[in-house]
This record gives sequence, structure tokens and C-alpha cells, in this order.
Amino acid sequence: MTVAHPAVVNEFARAGFQSVTADIQHGFCDYAALVSCANVAAARGLSMTVRVPFDDYSMASRALDAGASAIIMPMVNSADDASRLVNATKYPPAGERSWGPHTALPISGLERDDFLRRANEFSLSFAMMESADALEHIERIIATPHLDGIFIGPFDLSVSLSRGREANPSHPAVDAAIEKVLLLCLKHQKIPAIFAASSEQAAEHAKRGFQFICIGTDMSMLRGAAEQILARAKG
Repeated sequence: MTVAHPAVVNEFARAGFQSVTADIQHGFCDYAALVSCANVAAARGLSMTVRVPFDDYSMASRALDAGASAIIMPMVNSADDASRLVNATKYPPAGERSWGPHTALPISGLERDDFLRRANEFSLSFAMMESADALEHIERIIATPHLDGIFIGPFDLSVSLSRGREANPSHPAVDAAIEKVLLLCLKHQKIPAIFAASSEQAAEHAKRGFQFICIGTDMSMLRGAAEQILARAKG
């Protein structure tokens, strides 16, 4: 979701999606909208992931306090970056997240102490792998203690690997990198996650073994449906 509004969450729930991802990095979302969306997602039985802005570890903690189920941190290029993510998203002793789950606690239905004991299990942290630098250090990143998974950004990875010449997520070099990261995630028992631009890509990623797949964006779906409707009307 680039447009983080409760009505958008409702429509994805009605369509049968199991999860929504609010994109604060590139989307139109403020913190108040995030809290509203988290409440609606919980009421409709959806989990909500939040992609926070680059290097915004404080927002990672705040998004979890708002009721997000998982965090995607962009441009995690080293094991140190991954450790910072864990520190921001996990309570002690795994990390250094401070207490303040104003929305997350009532959404969870748990008592305070139970929430504290269990939160590290259901508040997931994904390091986004989208650069040649990250690919070079990927096994150390994946091996970071308490990091839950790797989220692959195929478009940015293509831009980085091609040195800015193209944004082609189907390039053989990108596909080879995706396979490498997938196998390393399975080896280290971390969740392999990825963005898919289409339902066909999503199905292929699922067959390969990816466990968390974001399919398209609200704006691309809106544009695609609008184009089809208009073309049929004109026809």
C-alpha cells in the first residue's frame, strides 16, 4: 500500500489477501494513518508489514508499537546494519527495543507480561536485500542472530547490479542472486521474502520456496483495472 488508508485495507481484506504492506519509504503514509490501518487490519484478520524509510530505525520501533506484525528495513548492506535492525525491533535480551506498544498491546489481546515474553516471536524483522553490496555480504547478514528473514527487492537489485543501466528484475544476474539468497535463507532457517510485480511472478516465487510474497502495489492495481475498464468501454 502506497496509499495507507483504512478503506484500502478493507478492500484488500475483501479480496482475500492475508497481509498488507504499508510502504512509508516511497508511499503516502504518516504515522496516524499507520495506526488507523493497523487497527483495521487486525479487525479484519490481516497482518500488516511496514517498509520504513531508509536508515529509520526509530520508525521501525514505532511501527511495531502501532501494531505492525513485521518490519522491512531498506538497504541493509552489512551484518552491522542487520544488527541495528534487530536492536530496534526486538525486546531484551535479543535487542534493545523500548517499551511502548500503545496499539500493538490491545490488538494482540495479550496481557502485558505475556506480550513482552512473546513479542519477539510475532514481531518480525526483515532486512531488505537490494544492492550489490548486500549481495557480497549476504551470508553474514542472514546469519545475524534474531533476524527473521530477508526481503528481496528485485528492481533495486537490478539497478545496482547493472550499475544503473536497467531496472529489469528478470535479468539472469538478478535471478541468480535471488536463488542464492533463497538457498542461504533456507540453510539458516530464515524466512525468504520477495516482491513480485505480477501474480505470475508471485506463483513462480512460491514454487521456488519463498514464504512471504508481496504482490504488486495498490497504485499499479488501480491503474491496471482502470485501463481495462476504460478500454472495454471504448471498445
